[in-house]
Amino acid sequence: MNLSRLFLFLLLPLQFLRADPAMKDVVYSTLGEQKQKLDVYFPKGHEPGKSPALPAVLCIHGGAWRGGGKGDMAPFALALTEKGYVGVCISYRLFDPVKHPENVWPAQYDDAQRAVRWMRANAATLGIDGQRIAAMGASAGGHLVAMLGTTDTRPGAEKALDEHSSRVNAVVDVFGPTDLTQDFSKYFIGAVNVQSLVDDFMGTKKPAAELAAAKKESSPALRIDAKTVPFLIFHGDKDSIVPVEQSRIMERALKKASLPVTYVELAGEGHGLGGKGNLERFKSETTAFLDRVLARK
Repeated sequence: MNLSRLFLFLLLPLQFLRADPAMKDVVYSTLGEQKQKLDVYFPKGHEPGKSPALPAVLCIHGGAWRGGGKGDMAPFALALTEKGYVGVCISYRLFDPVKHPENVWPAQYDDAQRAVRWMRANAATLGIDGQRIAAMGASAGGHLVAMLGTTDTRPGAEKALDEHSSRVNAVVDVFGPTDLTQDFSKYFIGAVNVQSLVDDFMGTKKPAAELAAAKKESSPALRIDAKTVPFLIFHGDKDSIVPVEQSRIMERALKKASLPVTYVELAGEGHGLGGKGNLERFKSETTAFLDRVLARK
């Protein structure tokens, strides 16, 4: 089973929620000369330009930064539309040792930041409020959304979007890694060592000092500042892929900085939401959190 299929399997209960997006395969970025696309899901009856602007949630898929696709997050986006949110699912540059060995950090991060800025630049077309954008991601996607909540636009980003911030207004991090300076060598996806996936993502050809700096730079738990947004974090205490300590580290760091965080540790859960009652808890906690931090006007 490849990584993409494995991560999709781990979130299988969500796949029962499927629908075609209202806007499909919209190109939002050509960074690195690779077209990145997004799908937009609207609540029933929402008409951009006519209906009141709605809060939106950017949904970012997992897959160890090298697998998966925007369709993996469609169930999340669709569920959000039922609660009155616009859901936006994106693709991003994936590392591939043969086809795209150049897609190492910060390629994925740059794409995620570009997506947020694109959403704000096109808020009127999408019928969304650009000041009420949350980001939700699972696993590697959880890492990327955590970065979007703790950092500002990276220097050298596209000048045409300078007026639009890439920092989202809230984050829902679903078992994402938060401190890539830690040791992941004891964790595996099948026969694949998680540390090797982290190192590939960082760029193993980088000099040791540069690699260490990249791991620190890409760790949201180490990037918290006064502007860091409210976080909702989920993690299973039996996760054998991304250790639960990663989310505990993030929670502690946010609390130490006196920043708002809600941490939900799922007893007996692995790297997914398949345990009894966990999907329902995820949905209810997420809705309550988003309603609170993106209060509808």
